[in-house]
Amino acid sequence: MRNLRKKEHGVMMILTLMLLAILWFAVLSFSAGSLNSLHASAAYLASERAITAAESGLTYTVRSLRENPEYRPGKAGIPVGEGGEKFLVRLFSPREAPLDIPEDCLYLESTGFARTGLVRKAVAVVRVGGGSVGFFDYGIFSNSLDVKGGSRVAVFDSTGKTQDLDGLPLVGTNSTKKGEVRLHSGAIVDGAVYVGPGGETKDEPKNPWMPTWGTENVVWKNWSATTQGEKVLDSEVEYPEVEAPDSGDEKVKVDWKGADLEPGAYRELQAGGGGEVRLRPGTYVFDMIKLQGGSSLKVEGNDPVIIYIKKNLDITNGSFFNSERKARNLIFLVEGDSHVDIRGGSNAYLSIYGPKAKVKIKGGNNVSGAIVADDVQLESGSVFTYDVALKNDPPGLPGLKMGGSGSGGGGVSVLGWYRF
Repeated sequence: MRNLRKKEHGVMMILTLMLLAILWFAVLSFSAGSLNSLHASAAYLASERAITAAESGLTYTVRSLRENPEYRPGKAGIPVGEGGEKFLVRLFSPREAPLDIPEDCLYLESTGFARTGLVRKAVAVVRVGGGSVGFFDYGIFSNSLDVKGGSRVAVFDSTGKTQDLDGLPLVGTNSTKKGEVRLHSGAIVDGAVYVGPGGETKDEPKNPWMPTWGTENVVWKNWSATTQGEKVLDSEVEYPEVEAPDSGDEKVKVDWKGADLEPGAYRELQAGGGGEVRLRPGTYVFDMIKLQGGSSLKVEGNDPVIIYIKKNLDITNGSFFNSERKARNLIFLVEGDSHVDIRGGSNAYLSIYGPKAKVKIKGGNNVSGAIVADDVQLESGSVFTYDVALKNDPPGLPGLKMGGSGSGGGGVSVLGWYRF
C-alpha cells in the first residue's frame, strides 16, 4: 500500500508539472502575440507620425513661400512640436526636379522623421506666381453656379504633365451668400470648391452623402452630390471686365460648302448644314455667332484665335466647336452681360472669359476648357472638363491684367501633392 501511494504521488507530481508547463507555454505564447501586436501598433504610429511630419514640412514651406517667394528651406531638420518628430525639406527648380514640371513651378520634397528613426516622404509641385492668380486658374469661376440633373465638373491635363489631379481648385466664387453654388442630386465636382472670404463651408461632413441644401453654406449639395472639399479664398479674385472693340457691318453666312474667315470685325456669323468655318490665328469681333446643324469651327495653327462677343454666342444641334481640340487655341472674350448657350449634344473645346456673362450648357454636351462668368448653369447630364493646361501654360488675353491673390495667397498654388 505504501508503494502504491508513492506511485500515485509521483503520477500526480508529473501531471502537475505537465499542467504547469502547458500553462507556462500558453502564457509565453500570449505574451509573444501581445508583444508583436504592440510592435505593429508602435510601427504604425511611428509611420503616421513620420508622414504627418513630412506633410507639415510641405505646409510650412508653402506658407513660407506665400510670405516670401524667395524663401528657401535650410539644410537642418525642423522639429514638429515636442514629440521628437522633425522634417527636412528640399526644393528643386524645374531643371533639377525628378519630374517634368512647368518653368514657373517648384518641386518640394519633404522627409518626415519619427523619433524612432522611421522615415516617410511627401512631395508637391507648386507654382509661384508673384502675387496674382491667372485668368484660368479655376475650371469655373462665377458668382453663381447651378449644376443639375447628374451633370459633372471634371478635370484633365491635355499635355499629360500634371500627374495628380485630385483636390485641385476646380470651382471658385467670390460670393459668400448661402446657396450660390448649387449641386443638385447626382451632381459631381471632381475637385475642390473655393468660396469667398468669410463664407460658410462644410468641408468634411461625417456623412459625405448628407445634403447641405438649405443651410448657411455657400455650397448647397443635394442627395448624392459630391465635391473633393470646400475651402475659403484668402482674398477675392479680381477679374477685369471685357471691353470689346467695335464690330463691323458684314454678316457672314456659311452653308455645307464651308468658308475661310480672316481676322477682323464682323456683324455676325451664322453657320449650318454641317459647314466648316476655318479661322486663322488672330483677333475677331462679332456681335453674335450662331452655329447649328452640325456646323463647326476649325482653328488653324498653334497660335490662339481670340473672338470678342458683344451680344450672344449660340451653339446648338450637335455642332463641333474647335476641331483642333485645344481649349487654349480658341478664346472667347465676352463683353458685359452677354449670353453663351451651348446645347443639343455639342462638343466644344474653348475658353470663355466674361466676368459679367451668363453661360448655359445643357442637353448632354461635352465641353472642355475653362469659364469665367457671372452665372454658369450645367444641365441635363452635361459634362464640363477643366483643362489644367490653361493654368500651367496660360494664354495671354489682350488688354487684360489680373489682380488679387485668391486661393494662391501671395501667388503660390499647389498643383499636386503625394505621400509615400
